[in-house]
Formats: sequence, structure tokens, C-alpha cells
Amino acid sequence: MIASGIVSASAVAPPAKSLGRTSATTTIGAGGSFRLPALAPGTYQICVQSSAPWLNSCEWGQAPVTVATKSSQTPADAAISLVKGAVVSIRVADPSQILPANEGKAPAAHLLLGVSTDAHFFRTAILVSQNAVGSNYQIVIPFDRTINLSAVSGFFQLANATGAPLPKSNSIPVLAASGQQAPTVALTVSGIYGH
Repeated sequence: MIASGIVSASAVAPPAKSLGRTSATTTIGAGGSFRLPALAPGTYQICVQSSAPWLNSCEWGQAPVTVATKSSQTPADAAISLVKGAVVSIRVADPSQILPANEGKAPAAHLLLGVSTDAHFFRTAILVSQNAVGSNYQIVIPFDRTINLSAVSGFFQLANATGAPLPKSNSIPVLAASGQQAPTVALTVSGIYGH
């Protein structure tokens, strides 16, 4: 049971004339239940986003859940099942503290880490901790599928776990097998382009 998260509804094909609200969001309540405000008659896509390790129901895997309402006063029921994903850790070693010395201070000094979902949304990795020698990020991906992790920076030079330089924009295949610990992706900030 999902105890927290956000549920959203959006009209699949908004009516030519809006007769009321055509989108809404709400939080998941006790027991995993939720109630959206009254919506205009139509067909709605229902999406659920919760915290890791749950995958967003409209971004990965099967087609999103839809419900049809004939009247803004008629309730419609929707049962949504979320799928657990693998929490992948990304370790960005930065022993020379190049990232904190430049991010937010120098133009274009940014490191982008993330994945593109089945629905073509780009989800960035979440920073979970930092210390004097690097940063730790996490991202959730489906089990038993190779997903490409994007590591992009036109400012910071990156190297892989063996120390080999990486291009400015690269895709790192990641596979998390069911029943096994998800792999840790290891990167190193090795310098700044042009320096």
C-alpha cells in the first residue's frame, strides 16, 4: 500500500468548451485512498507519483490508467497499482572540490545526471549527500531493463570508474536485476574544459 504521494488527473482530450475543471491534483490519504475535486465530463489520465522505490505510474511501463466521467457530480473509481523500481546510486568523486567551487558561480557550470522515461520525461538524479571528496545521487529505474543514464556537462570534465575520460554528453547503460543490489555508477570530476 502507498501511504504518501501525489495523484493527478488531466483531460485526455479537453472539451472544446470547458464546462469546469479539466485537471486536478491531490495527496494520497490514509489507507492509500485519494479523492480528486469534481472535474468536467470527459476522459482523464490518472497519474501517481510517490517516493522511491515506486515508479511513476504514467512514466514507466504500461499505459496510464484512464477514467471517464459523464457528469461533474458523478464519482468515478480508479484503482492504480504502482511498480517498485531499483534505486541506483551514482557516486561522483570530486577530490579537488571542482563542483562546489564552480556550480552556481561560473556560467554554464552544471552537471546533469538523469534518465529518460518510457513516456519521454527526463528525470534528474536526486542529490542525497555530499562530503569533502564528492557527492552521492540516486535515481529510480525499472528492474530487469537496461536504462541509459545521461551524464552531461559542457563545463566539467568527467571520467569513468577506470579513469577513462568521458565525452561532454554520454549515455551509461545501467541494469538492475531483480533480487540483486542495484549497481553503483562511479564517476569522477577530473577537471574543467579549457583549463
